[in-house]
Amino acid sequence: MDTSLLATKFNIPSLRPGLVTRPRLLEQLQHFYNYKLILISAPAGFGKTTLLSEWILHGNVGYPYGWVTLNAEDKDPLRFWTYVITALKKIIPSIGETSLSLIQSTPQISIVNLLTVLLNEINSVAEEIVLILDDYHLIDLPQINQEVTFLLEHIPPNMHLIISTRIDPSLPLARYRGKGTIMELRENDLRFTAGETESLLSEIVSTPISAQDIKALNMKAEGWVAGLKMAGISMRDKKDLSTFIADFTGSQRYIMDYLFEEVLQQQTPDIRNFLQKTSILDSMNASLCDALTQTTFGESILLTLEKANLFIVTLDESRQWYRYHHLFRDLLRHQLNKELLEDEIKSLHLNASLWYEGNRLLEAAINHALIAGDWEKAMYLINNPDVHHHRVGPVTTLNWLKQIPEELLRTDVWLYVTYMWVMIMTGNNEDAEKCLKYLDGVAKNEENLEGWIAATRAILASNNNDYRLFEEYGKKALSLLPEDNSGVGLITGTLATMYAIQRRYNEAESLLRKTYETYLQTGNIAVSIPSLLQIGFITFLKGELAQAVTIYQRAIELAEGYSGSLTLLWLVHMLLGCVYYRWNDLEKAAFHQELAIDLFQTPIYHIIEGLDSAYLFMAVTKTAMGDKKGAQDALEKADQLLEQTNPVNQARNAAFHGVFTLYQDDTGTALEWVEKLKELDIPIPYEAPGIIQHFVDTQKSKSEVKKHLQVEYAFCTAQELDTHIIPIRIRQALISDQPAEALEFLGDALKLSKTSGNIRDVVDFGISLVPLLRQAVSQGVETTYTRKLLDIIISEEHLRKTNISRLSNVTSSSGILSEREDEILHLVAEGLSYQEISNRLFITQNTTKTHIRHIFDKLGVNGRRQAISKARTLNLI
Repeated sequence: MDTSLLATKFNIPSLRPGLVTRPRLLEQLQHFYNYKLILISAPAGFGKTTLLSEWILHGNVGYPYGWVTLNAEDKDPLRFWTYVITALKKIIPSIGETSLSLIQSTPQISIVNLLTVLLNEINSVAEEIVLILDDYHLIDLPQINQEVTFLLEHIPPNMHLIISTRIDPSLPLARYRGKGTIMELRENDLRFTAGETESLLSEIVSTPISAQDIKALNMKAEGWVAGLKMAGISMRDKKDLSTFIADFTGSQRYIMDYLFEEVLQQQTPDIRNFLQKTSILDSMNASLCDALTQTTFGESILLTLEKANLFIVTLDESRQWYRYHHLFRDLLRHQLNKELLEDEIKSLHLNASLWYEGNRLLEAAINHALIAGDWEKAMYLINNPDVHHHRVGPVTTLNWLKQIPEELLRTDVWLYVTYMWVMIMTGNNEDAEKCLKYLDGVAKNEENLEGWIAATRAILASNNNDYRLFEEYGKKALSLLPEDNSGVGLITGTLATMYAIQRRYNEAESLLRKTYETYLQTGNIAVSIPSLLQIGFITFLKGELAQAVTIYQRAIELAEGYSGSLTLLWLVHMLLGCVYYRWNDLEKAAFHQELAIDLFQTPIYHIIEGLDSAYLFMAVTKTAMGDKKGAQDALEKADQLLEQTNPVNQARNAAFHGVFTLYQDDTGTALEWVEKLKELDIPIPYEAPGIIQHFVDTQKSKSEVKKHLQVEYAFCTAQELDTHIIPIRIRQALISDQPAEALEFLGDALKLSKTSGNIRDVVDFGISLVPLLRQAVSQGVETTYTRKLLDIIISEEHLRKTNISRLSNVTSSSGILSEREDEILHLVAEGLSYQEISNRLFITQNTTKTHIRHIFDKLGVNGRRQAISKARTLNLI
């Protein structure tokens, strides 16, 4: 286990002798497996933690369980999830294997990606798993609440989350209630009954108490467990219990007064001194207590307090670590602040800091140094490499540094650089700009510092989508920083991605290779693989398909050898599928596409953008294989995922739908998809098959198309993008009015196609290309290879026509349409538009179009009018 984590936070608090068992609540908890969230919400002192401890320690759970006791320092997302994952790994070792390594190896990891990996790990486990988060009210960070919501939205059926809290967390509880996925135990459920109060008092008070007095006391305390317990302690030396109960009030203020007068004041000076001084701690052991009190009696006093039942909770089975009951601790701290001078309290925190530092618990050491106001000590500790080795999150680091006076931070320029960077990482860009202005004034020809300033300005420009400034500052940073500087990898990777987006592939490739080698040499496998995949993709675009496959296979080897990168495998297989599709090895293409999709097939994988694209590529492969149903199924699944995606993905979806309709000779619907592309104002994606690209060309003026294609050809030639050049040259050939020119364009495409084995970027233009290919054969242009391409097109065309003919032979209405299709057919007959049908049936427009396409297929028609006519002939309407 990471030594920076406090082991006692994973321990279930021990149960005291004489515990009042609560069978009615334990029975309710026994039904936890029917719910994904079990919420126990009530104010302090209602026995939430004790109830959960009893439930678990008495063997009622029956399944592996993990426990985390949270505190205010856990408000950093990275720290919070590290504790959560570690708690799960302690019970199921396979959980956390990948997710924890991601935390340790991936800079600025996306928590959503981390949770995706974690959820997959949980889903792969057969056992039911229970995770308890105690004292969740101390986590009041909106980001963590959003992440827990994400976890709950995609939680596998074998996991159950229990949250114990004083206040309701900011989670969509109403939605969970509506779905019946939440169990709730609240204040009214947790109140002691008269019978439970009687059991409690019988363990504390030796004098018999009448049933009437017990009932009266329980009513006054309103079943508040802490209040009843404290009342019982106060009753030990009272002779007239009825009078005491009559005067008793169950308010928290009253109870606090009693704690002071009847508990704290009754202790010896040594015990009282011990209690007050150690109250600054969230948890304690004898050695730590001795460090604070400057005595050697810590162990004996802790045992005395435990035996006296003085509101102390055991945190481990070996009875080494303890904590005070929260209400009691609050009282002790209040008294400490009243009775000790500020400098004396600071001295206690410094002693605690020294102890934590000596025991390598650096985060706790930093927290106490900050509370003590010892800024130099805190800065020294924050600079400790072990702190960064343990992957302290940016939120925690920023919270630490914000407490230190800025003038003092500026005396340590590199710590001030850290301060600036964690501001950027937490979205405080304006404050980071102020830091930059100061650093500009102190850099003074210090190349390393000037390099970091330039790198910071580059990242800020990138965050603002100002690519011009990003490139300017990024290049400056690279010219100033040494090659082994961590900022180099960050800048080269981001700059390469920007170049790729701008289609500046040659510049991107050189930077990516540098980034890949740098990360590989430093052992940062998780970051090196994305760079390798981008290199492979550029290699693919350059027409070096075999080399691209080699690169992708290397990526698989790296990913499988390093668990932190397994989540990239789906992308590798999707890219391999694209290569094998180009080679017309459709079986292998489908294999890799199905493998990519399979990697998404858990309850949570649909959150990753890209799955819709995987289904679209699968649809095209299935279409080429003549598997119309498989293609339709893949398109439908892509449509279901489209609502979460961006306009670029919507354009890809429209283009691939256009391909499918053209294969069905349904040019009317294809035109509608082309109109969708126009509405989006996004060029047709390069990966869309040639048949739709040429169809779009025919809808424009020839001069416009020729001009556009010539510009694209010049650009791709300069970038050596042979995979793009093939369809461009074919489109130029098909649109040309001059036979000799058309043949020249086609000849260029055929040479590139033959060299790389890229068959599909030619044959996907379909029957429209056949006359030109025959002319090429007659003119001796790549004769053998061209005949091979002709055979593929003609064979696929024959299969396509056979399928269409078979569908057009429908002669009976029996079982033709599904219930939903029949409903939509009637709405089509009424003249409703796609949008009107979608609104009427509360479905998306894409779903409506998919159903209508199925109707056309089943009726063997190509448009609405034909469909209505055929439906009337078959008495369907």
